[in-house]
Amino acid sequence: MNEIDRKTIRKSIKKKGFILKESSNTDHEVYRLTHNGKLIPQIRVKISRGSNYKTYPQSLWCTMRALLGLDSNQEVAALLNCPLSKEEYFTILKSKNIL
Repeated sequence: MNEIDRKTIRKSIKKKGFILKESSNTDHEVYRLTHNGKLIPQIRVKISRGSNYKTYPQSLWCTMRALLGLDSNQEVAALLNCPLSKEEYFTILKSKNIL
């Protein structure tokens, strides 16, 4: 898989506990991760509102990988395409002492 649709990204991250935060940046939607009712400041996702980014090519996954606290593009694809569950994602973040 080389691209992920932005609608798929939104749907997936909401299932993982991300919430849309108000932002003065009108070019992007900024989603923040919540865990046990608390925002996790290190983890966020920025989704472009621009017409050029209806899909996210693999070349942008490196940026998303860092924002999501993941180590590989395969983990990004698994998170955004839903094979990686919320619990599995939280386990990864706990192993890195992010949660």
